[in-house]
Amino acid sequence: MKNRRIAIIGTGVAGLACARKLGMAGHDITLFEKSRGLGGRVATRRTPDGLFFDHGAPCISQPEHAPDLKKALAESELIKLWQATPENAPYVGVPAMNAWLKPLAENLTVHLQSRVKAIEAAGERWRLTISHDEGTNASEDFDQIVSTIPAPQARELLGALPGFSGVFDKIDMTPCWTLMSAFSERLNLPFDFQETPASGIAKLIRNSAKPGRRAVPDCWVLQADAQWSATHLEIEKEDAAELLLALFESAAGVQLPSPVYQTAHRWRYALTRNAYGVPFLPHPDGSIYLGGDWLLGDTIAHAWRSGSAIADSLIQAG
Repeated sequence: MKNRRIAIIGTGVAGLACARKLGMAGHDITLFEKSRGLGGRVATRRTPDGLFFDHGAPCISQPEHAPDLKKALAESELIKLWQATPENAPYVGVPAMNAWLKPLAENLTVHLQSRVKAIEAAGERWRLTISHDEGTNASEDFDQIVSTIPAPQARELLGALPGFSGVFDKIDMTPCWTLMSAFSERLNLPFDFQETPASGIAKLIRNSAKPGRRAVPDCWVLQADAQWSATHLEIEKEDAAELLLALFESAAGVQLPSPVYQTAHRWRYALTRNAYGVPFLPHPDGSIYLGGDWLLGDTIAHAWRSGSAIADSLIQAG
């Protein structure tokens, strides 16, 4: 792999895990991310008033499914255990879920707000056409490509390339509408974290109860289930927020006060309904790798395993 250039598309957990390991091995890595920040669905919304909402993955559960991840968490000063329930003590990033991911990209070349629009063969290399949010376009050539974006987006970008015909047919990713709401005083509810507390809700989380967060205002994140999210997929986010707040009130069993902050976010590709069961899918010639949590499941540990396995394969290929 000496003097070979590798492009990684997507800076979620899988992309950063892959980049970290390849970078430590001394390889020339460039990451491309269409969003404004790192982390993918390990995301935190910050408001101008200083409120924090972890509106993507709410915690890191079962890290033992990815030994390298468990080691990385243990070594990070930006990770804490959260005693959410007596039987559930997941890890969370502090002061935000995505905080622990940023050090993974140190000393690597990262292009944010840069969408890879097309990939085409350029001799023995691959040419990426990149659209930057400031309105400029560019192209760069790479020896190898690692895609860690959700399967439907990877299909649009890579599905027509020889070697990937039919690869994406099995994968079905479901959406998730997420409510972020804050209340001026702590809600008198007997839980900080519940899964499927009421019809239409997948998770209900008191974000302000996590380590390193402000206790007041009382910030909550509600994640709708796949069926509710699919049924309401194309509504406006203001309408989604009102409907989700009604679900919250139903789950709480009491009339909620008016929130001091409220918004909704739609994750169009959130969870995998039927994973492949393998950590990555390579192009027949080994020049392109498909990775991401969608190949193994839908947790942070699945994403980490995928990215690490891709890096190991590239390093072993020599």
